[in-house]
Amino acid sequence: KGIGILLDAYAKLPKPAPNLKIVGTGNNLNHWKDYAAKLGLANYIEWLGFKTGEALDQLYRECIALINPSLLNETFGLTCLEALAQGRPVIATRVGAFPEVITHDVDGLLIEPGSPHSLKEAIEHLLWHPDQSLAMGQRGFEKANKQLSRANHYRKLLDIYHGVIN
Repeated sequence: KGIGILLDAYAKLPKPAPNLKIVGTGNNLNHWKDYAAKLGLANYIEWLGFKTGEALDQLYRECIALINPSLLNETFGLTCLEALAQGRPVIATRVGAFPEVITHDVDGLLIEPGSPHSLKEAIEHLLWHPDQSLAMGQRGFEKANKQLSRANHYRKLLDIYHGVIN
C-alpha cells in the first residue's frame, strides 16, 4: 500500500523528525522492517501492529497527520475519514476515493502516487506550518461530523432509494 514510498520519503526528512508510527500488519512486514533498518530508520519508527477502537482513536489524536501513501485504487478512504473525525489532517495519494474524502489544502494534502519527493514535501509542509496543520485538522473534523456523518450518509441513501422507487 505504498509503505516503501513512505519509508523513502521519511528517510529524506531532516533529523530529528517526529517518530514515524506505522499501524497495521501484513505478509511483508519483516521485509519493510529490514528495509527501514537499511535506510537507517530503525530508531525512528515504531511498528505498532493492528489497532482498533479507542487505541486507534488515541493514535489519531496524538499524531501530526495521517499519512496514507497507497498505490492501490482504494474504494473508500476509511482511515482518512477516521483521522478527519479525530481532527487530524491527512496526507494521501490522488488515487481511488481519496480525492473524494480529502480536499487538497482544506483538510489535507493530496500527492501524486509513487512519489517519495512529493510525500516528503507534504510532510515537511505540515511540520513547518503547524498553524495550517491545525486548521486543516479542524476543517476535517467539521467535514467528518457534518458532510460525512452516518446520519448524512443514511439521508443520502434514502434519497437514492426514493429516487429509484419514484
